[in-house]
Amino acid sequence: MNPGSLPAWLRPAPDSRIACEMRLGKSPWNEAIHLAWSVWVFITPLFSGGYTLRWALLTLATYPVFLLLYARCLLAPRRTSWRAALGMALLSMALLAWYPAGISYFIFGCVMLRMGGKQSAVTYLLQLAVLNVAFVGLAWWIGYPW
Repeated sequence: MNPGSLPAWLRPAPDSRIACEMRLGKSPWNEAIHLAWSVWVFITPLFSGGYTLRWALLTLATYPVFLLLYARCLLAPRRTSWRAALGMALLSMALLAWYPAGISYFIFGCVMLRMGGKQSAVTYLLQLAVLNVAFVGLAWWIGYPW
């Protein structure tokens, strides 16, 4: 794959996750396999009220945003990729009251946060703790059952 033939927003930054993989001789599409876990967006309604028009509309509106943020995590410079990961987590939190399937976005955001710069494991764990406390607090505040 020739990165020069891609639109500018799809070209990997030199220090991005995808660029690093490509330098190792791996396909840039290898990272797409992790998107298989996003199937939970489409399974969650089985456990939380069924497939409704609201679920369908919110999925149509947010899943492409999630995919864009996922791509940005992989393509952006490592020093800024944390922004897209945080965007996934915040997207999930903004939708929490109406869209339980969006919890998958939060999980992806937490995992992808590690792709950022060269933070220590302690820093990453502290970031996860803060995000999860905020998420659980929000869920409690809006009335999610334990």
